[in-house]
Amino acid sequence: MTNSINPDDMKYCIDSDVIAKNGLTVNEFLIMLVKANHIKLHETDSLVEKCLLTKTGNLTRTGCDLFDKIVVESDRTLPPEDELTMTAEAMRDIYPSGHKPGTSYYWTDGTKLIVRRLQAFFKKYGLYTREQILEATETYVRRFENDPEKRLMRLLKYFIFKETRDADGMTNYDSELLNIIEHKGDVDEAPGAFDFTRTL
Repeated sequence: MTNSINPDDMKYCIDSDVIAKNGLTVNEFLIMLVKANHIKLHETDSLVEKCLLTKTGNLTRTGCDLFDKIVVESDRTLPPEDELTMTAEAMRDIYPSGHKPGTSYYWTDGTKLIVRRLQAFFKKYGLYTREQILEATETYVRRFENDPEKRLMRLLKYFIFKETRDADGMTNYDSELLNIIEHKGDVDEAPGAFDFTRTL
């Protein structure tokens, strides 16, 4: 199962109050931490009962999401949630509304999901200002303003970052948001120019 945060790249800041608020014991969360780092360990029955681990010992999607949620909520260095909420709402306003043409997927998810996505982005890539985030979002959306179908445009959550797994089961991460911020001013970032080879 794919993690939205790569444990190998992280410094862990664990808050026991956040763990308890999410219905886990510290021991249960530490087992999830071990599993996220692919360390073999027994005594996982309670996590299987909570549908956070499979019977074969892998984190479920619910388990991955909960693990990420606890890690980012425990990090006091991240921007306040009310600030991230305003940023997420502004990003949703910049993006198209409704479904992506030819699919059943909405261009944007709910504000809370985008906030969690931004928290994970900051945890993985470092902190950026609200202005940088919104300017990059506007730049990305402008790339597709003359394409009515926007077939190659990513959904908002995947614009922030997208995770894929290779043939060896390793998780790879790609962020158009980070690419635009880091390459601001480059010639190939001019409005209307974009890489057609990138996945959706």
